[in-house]
Amino acid sequence: MNISNIDILKNSRLAMGLALFIIAIGSGQLIAKEANRTVMVWATQGDLAPGQLINQSDIKAVSVLLPQSAKNYLSAEAEIIGALVLTHISVGDLIPTSSITSTSLVLDQRFVPLTLELTDLPVDLIRGEIIDIYAIPNRDSKSITSPQLVAESI
Repeated sequence: MNISNIDILKNSRLAMGLALFIIAIGSGQLIAKEANRTVMVWATQGDLAPGQLINQSDIKAVSVLLPQSAKNYLSAEAEIIGALVLTHISVGDLIPTSSITSTSLVLDQRFVPLTLELTDLPVDLIRGEIIDIYAIPNRDSKSITSPQLVAESI
């Protein structure tokens, strides 16, 4: 082998090494890009109760990795301000597409008058909390009866 063949062999190894290095860098970038398929969806900043209208302070956009179930949650591109909540959504939860509607006709609501004193309510009760309702006899009655559960988990 003469000197020129050795130089060609060294140069071809250098070219092959550079090509493999560039291919490895490109492959790593593609793999990282494919692995990071996050989507922006809406999440709650506080509890949302059925019948509540959503306003800007109730929601925030979050980036999450949802490979197959992204279609079950509302994209952050969707306009949901003013939408009506159908089911209870806890603080920090992603908002499912089935939990809100833009029409108020879907919600089955009835208004029932309740006589409550301010002292009958817990101090830390806030809108959207799940409660049980008990019937308690009139305070003026002479007999002592136990409270009766009227509605549960509402």
